[in-house]
Amino acid sequence: MAFVQVTLMKFKRGIGSPNIKLMCQGLKSISKIVPGIIKFEFGPDLKIENTSMDFGLIIVFESQNAWEEYRSHPKHVEFANDAMKIIDRVERVQMDI
Repeated sequence: MAFVQVTLMKFKRGIGSPNIKLMCQGLKSISKIVPGIIKFEFGPDLKIENTSMDFGLIIVFESQNAWEEYRSHPKHVEFANDAMKIIDRVERVQMDI
């Protein structure tokens, strides 16, 4: 069994692609910061529905312990704090698969 976190983000009004591109570079830089990350996928919403969030992130971990290590890792914390400058709202769910 694996542990998954799905994160959905809504950007602040007026946030353009340069800011989103920088955030994607940051996501790439933290995608391997702890052992136990099996899959790390992210990208913009396809805008098929106008009530959707703007961006999604799916991370598959070997275990909940790997997720806890990731969440508290200083590089993740620094990235998350910086990313919140352009994010209006975040929704998350964690689940076993």
